[in-house]
Amino acid sequence: SPENMPLRIGYFGSLRCTAAWAAITSIASSSNGTIEFYIRGIPEGIPNFYQDIETIPGLIYGGPYRDPEDLYDVYSKVSIVWAAGFHGKDSHTWQRTCRFYNACSFNRPIISLEGTDEGNIVNELGIGCCIDLKNQITATERVLSIDQHELTTWHANLLKLAPSTYTYTNEHEKVIQLCAKIHSRNLEGSINECN
Repeated sequence: SPENMPLRIGYFGSLRCTAAWAAITSIASSSNGTIEFYIRGIPEGIPNFYQDIETIPGLIYGGPYRDPEDLYDVYSKVSIVWAAGFHGKDSHTWQRTCRFYNACSFNRPIISLEGTDEGNIVNELGIGCCIDLKNQITATERVLSIDQHELTTWHANLLKLAPSTYTYTNEHEKVIQLCAKIHSRNLEGSINECN
């Protein structure tokens, strides 16, 4: 993308992390037009969401979208995907987000949450960067520092990813095997109780 164009970051899906929203609004406000956020999905529990959209330059809200029908259109409009956030109690530490899988599938680098399984994978594979949402200053500085060289490197690494990193084709077989194990354990337990 041309150097004078703003970096376009996508924030998609269930928009409910107030820490992520605080960082996004801080970054947009501090960027002097060098960063835009293209936001799609449904806001939940972010009190000033619509007011922020109206008053902070660089926040573009495109409304809800249909999954999976609109995913290509949504992801094709951004250079990098925002996946950092606290979702659920502790699940954010071990669970990967839909944004992670979609970003990989559409070859878009990822901004992830530091200290999580997803963040570790993003760093290990060199497909994006991590931020600490508990420190809004460093989170803002890190995103503002993303340059074209980093984006090019992350994108090249995404193109080399094995599809098995972000897609499953045999999950039904794993579920069947797991159900069979559980069933056989339950049977063994029942037989042992009878003896």
